[in-house]
Amino acid sequence: MVVFVNLPGSRLDTILAGIRRNKIGPIPHKAILTQTNQHWNVLQCFKEIDAEHKAMTESSSLS
Repeated sequence: MVVFVNLPGSRLDTILAGIRRNKIGPIPHKAILTQTNQHWNVLQCFKEIDAEHKAMTESSSLS
């Protein structure tokens, strides 16, 4: 799990592109710190990211 904090959008895009370009991963559990999740503990954060990842994976497999 990777949580990105205080990164401007352009920097985040650069990092994610570098991860893909260098074939690091896969890293299916990625998040950005938000006002909603800033007080979650690691387990809460992981569970939410995992649920989102599963929903996105199922959604893309239906297309």
